[in-house]
Amino acid sequence: MSGLLEVCVDSLASARAAIAGGADRLELCSALAVGGLTPYTELLRQIRSESDIAIRCLIRPRGGDFLYTKEEIAMLASQIENLGKLGADGFVIGCLNAEGDLDFDAMQQAAAYAVGEHDFAAFKAAGSKVDSTVRTIFRSEWTKQGNLLHYDVEGNGFLYNMVRILVGTMLDIGLGRSTPESMKLAVEGAKRSLAGPTAPPEGLALVRVRYQDFDTADYVPLTR
Repeated sequence: MSGLLEVCVDSLASARAAIAGGADRLELCSALAVGGLTPYTELLRQIRSESDIAIRCLIRPRGGDFLYTKEEIAMLASQIENLGKLGADGFVIGCLNAEGDLDFDAMQQAAAYAVGEHDFAAFKAAGSKVDSTVRTIFRSEWTKQGNLLHYDVEGNGFLYNMVRILVGTMLDIGLGRSTPESMKLAVEGAKRSLAGPTAPPEGLALVRVRYQDFDTADYVPLTR
């Protein structure tokens, strides 16, 4: 099965090498020696002038932990705005609260962007063939049950790995690696490089199948 090759680069030379080597997407940053920081706007401008490859920019104003002050968060927002104007397709962010929890509200906001009829090409496994990538999602929401988070999605059909990629994208959002709006961009952009990683299959379950004259709930009780 084909995968998506993303290469982390911090210079024009390394970006050129990654593109020549067949990269599908670049993660652009600076200062790899300290784990990566926000890239310079001029570097993005140089790469974008040579290639239309998908580029995600790391957003990290400093080294160290990922607990940011209000002033640092304002800086993050400004960096996202500036890099977005120069052609960044998405952003990679690490941001946690003091307890290190997932941002449930951000994930719930992202889930809402999936509802409706959309082209879900961004959420299809690379290399899988299908006549149409348009699907309608009737329900997409997260719920809490003790320390567990459940994602429930209901639609008129799903692409190969679609639900797992939806979850992987939202987990990135919950971890602060990207914003809820990145889900909207992925849905509207219909490119696999705009969505997040594919979540592991553990925990994935088909709960119910309904047709006009058939419903599995008539035969099997609905359970989590």
